[in-house]
Amino acid sequence: MIDYETYCKIRQHHTEGGLSFSQIADELGIDPETVAKYARAEKFSARARVKRVSKLDAFKPMITRLLDRHPYSCTQILQRLREEGYIRAE
Repeated sequence: MIDYETYCKIRQHHTEGGLSFSQIADELGIDPETVAKYARAEKFSARARVKRVSKLDAFKPMITRLLDRHPYSCTQILQRLREEGYIRAE
Protein backbone atom coordinates (compact mmCIF):
# COMPACT_ATOMS: atom_id res chain seq x y z
CA MET A 1 0.00 0.00 0.00
CA ILE A 2 1.32 3.40 -0.92
CA ASP A 3 0.50 6.82 0.45
CA TYR A 4 -1.28 9.65 -1.34
CA GLU A 5 1.94 11.54 -2.07
CA THR A 6 3.46 8.54 -3.88
CA TYR A 7 0.20 8.04 -5.80
CA CYS A 8 0.40 11.67 -6.99
CA LYS A 9 4.02 11.21 -8.07
CA ILE A 10 3.14 8.08 -10.04
CA ARG A 11 0.24 9.83 -11.79
CA GLN A 12 2.36 12.90 -12.55
CA HIS A 13 5.28 10.89 -13.98
CA HIS A 14 2.91 8.79 -16.05
CA THR A 15 0.60 11.48 -17.43
CA GLU A 16 2.86 14.53 -17.64
CA GLY A 17 6.29 12.91 -17.87
CA GLY A 18 5.27 10.10 -20.19
CA LEU A 19 7.49 7.65 -18.32
CA SER A 20 6.91 3.91 -18.50
CA PHE A 21 5.87 1.90 -15.48
CA SER A 22 9.38 0.47 -15.16
CA GLN A 23 11.00 3.89 -15.29
CA ILE A 24 8.65 5.23 -12.64
CA ALA A 25 9.26 2.15 -10.48
CA ASP A 26 13.03 2.61 -10.73
CA GLU A 27 12.79 6.28 -9.84
CA LEU A 28 10.47 5.76 -6.85
CA GLY A 29 11.96 2.45 -5.69
CA ILE A 30 8.73 0.44 -5.85
CA ASP A 31 7.50 -2.55 -7.83
CA PRO A 32 6.45 -1.94 -11.47
CA GLU A 33 3.17 -3.81 -10.89
CA THR A 34 2.34 -1.39 -8.07
CA VAL A 35 3.12 1.54 -10.35
CA ALA A 36 0.89 0.08 -13.08
CA LYS A 37 -1.98 -0.43 -10.64
CA TYR A 38 -1.91 3.14 -9.34
CA ALA A 39 -1.13 4.76 -12.72
CA ARG A 40 -4.34 3.21 -14.10
CA ALA A 41 -6.43 4.17 -11.07
CA GLU A 42 -8.68 7.19 -11.58
CA LYS A 43 -8.51 8.20 -7.93
CA PHE A 44 -6.60 7.25 -4.81
CA SER A 45 -8.35 4.97 -2.35
CA ALA A 46 -6.73 3.98 0.88
CA ARG A 47 -7.21 0.38 1.90
CA ALA A 48 -9.63 -0.10 4.77
CA ARG A 49 -7.97 -1.26 7.95
CA VAL A 50 -9.16 -4.51 9.40
CA LYS A 51 -9.52 -4.75 13.16
CA ARG A 52 -7.66 -7.85 14.23
CA VAL A 53 -8.70 -9.97 17.15
CA SER A 54 -6.20 -10.15 19.97
CA LYS A 55 -5.51 -13.31 21.94
CA LEU A 56 -5.86 -11.16 25.05
CA ASP A 57 -9.35 -9.79 24.23
CA ALA A 58 -11.01 -12.39 26.46
CA PHE A 59 -8.70 -11.51 29.37
CA LYS A 60 -8.66 -7.71 29.11
CA PRO A 61 -11.27 -7.11 31.83
CA MET A 62 -9.30 -9.35 34.22
CA ILE A 63 -5.99 -7.70 33.30
CA THR A 64 -7.47 -4.24 33.75
CA ARG A 65 -8.81 -5.22 37.15
CA LEU A 66 -5.40 -6.54 38.20
CA LEU A 67 -3.61 -3.41 37.00
CA ASP A 68 -6.09 -1.15 38.79
CA ARG A 69 -5.09 -2.77 42.06
CA HIS A 70 -1.32 -2.95 41.56
CA PRO A 71 1.26 -2.15 38.82
CA TYR A 72 2.04 -5.79 37.98
CA SER A 73 4.61 -6.78 35.37
CA CYS A 74 3.63 -8.90 32.37
CA THR A 75 5.10 -11.98 34.02
CA GLN A 76 3.13 -11.37 37.19
CA ILE A 77 -0.11 -10.91 35.24
CA LEU A 78 0.47 -14.16 33.37
CA GLN A 79 1.17 -15.94 36.64
CA ARG A 80 -2.03 -14.56 38.18
CA LEU A 81 -4.10 -15.58 35.14
CA ARG A 82 -2.68 -19.10 35.41
CA GLU A 83 -3.32 -19.26 39.16
CA GLU A 84 -6.94 -18.25 38.68
CA GLY A 85 -7.43 -20.85 35.94
CA TYR A 86 -7.85 -18.51 33.00
CA ILE A 87 -4.80 -19.83 31.13
CA ARG A 88 -3.24 -23.28 31.20
CA ALA A 89 0.44 -23.62 32.01
CA GLU A 90 2.27 -24.91 28.97
